[in-house]
Amino acid sequence: MRIRPVVPRLGASVTACMAAFMAGVVSVGMAAAAAFAQPPVEPSGGSDRLARVRDAYESIPTYQDEGVVESRNDGMPAFESRRTFRTWFDRDTGRFRFEFEDPTLSGGLLFHRDPVRMVIWDDGQGPKKWWTLKPEIETLPTTGFGLGAAAGVSGMSSTLVAPLVSPRLEAMSILMAGKVTESLGNEEVEGVECERVRVDIPGYPAEIELWIGPDDLIRRFRAVQQIGSGTDTTTITLTPVAGATIDDAVFNFTPPANSGGSATRTLLAILIVGGVVVAIG
Repeated sequence: MRIRPVVPRLGASVTACMAAFMAGVVSVGMAAAAAFAQPPVEPSGGSDRLARVRDAYESIPTYQDEGVVESRNDGMPAFESRRTFRTWFDRDTGRFRFEFEDPTLSGGLLFHRDPVRMVIWDDGQGPKKWWTLKPEIETLPTTGFGLGAAAGVSGMSSTLVAPLVSPRLEAMSILMAGKVTESLGNEEVEGVECERVRVDIPGYPAEIELWIGPDDLIRRFRAVQQIGSGTDTTTITLTPVAGATIDDAVFNFTPPANSGGSATRTLLAILIVGGVVVAIG
């Protein structure tokens, strides 16, 4: 690793982009780590509502979703980012796939202009991970290991709903330790009437709200917290589909042919840390 001062030729847009991205990753990552440090306990009070949510995910034969993570911080520097994600799971075979794309990060990478993409999957031959910044396929000890490692960079989309579909993933969702503390009435999310509730999660520093559909599946998650001088808001909106047939090809992921370019290997990322640029690669 080599450390060098920020130089003007990198451009203000790159610096601002990466500062924004790292602020988002750090805030989400720290919050997720605090929540994951709590053991999955059965809470009291409003736990019955979240228990019905968990039961719904564990009872459906197949699950798939697509969604978006929108992050915003109004501090200095202010930033906004948008990541997309998708999930597939087949209970009978245990096959699984989660992936996300983040065009925000690519703007801060030298020699890498495509959206950053990560795929975590199990085709029945064991869990694996691939992403554009480390294009070799990595064999994982468990699917949960990969999902947990992706929590920060995926905007927490990897650890919100995916771990709920089956214990065999050996993954943990922050919702496993939460309880509903207040009902906030009904509200539509993309045309679906949902119950909006406030959730308390031990060790989690943000104020949490969920929008739960009539099928007890989550349609929206929002976390709001103060970070420095700014308010950080992360909203995850997703469209779940339960019980539909999933094409076998979904679980047989093959990395793109051009995913192992030498330029990407030479310099993976520029991280803004304490006013200096840290080059990794």
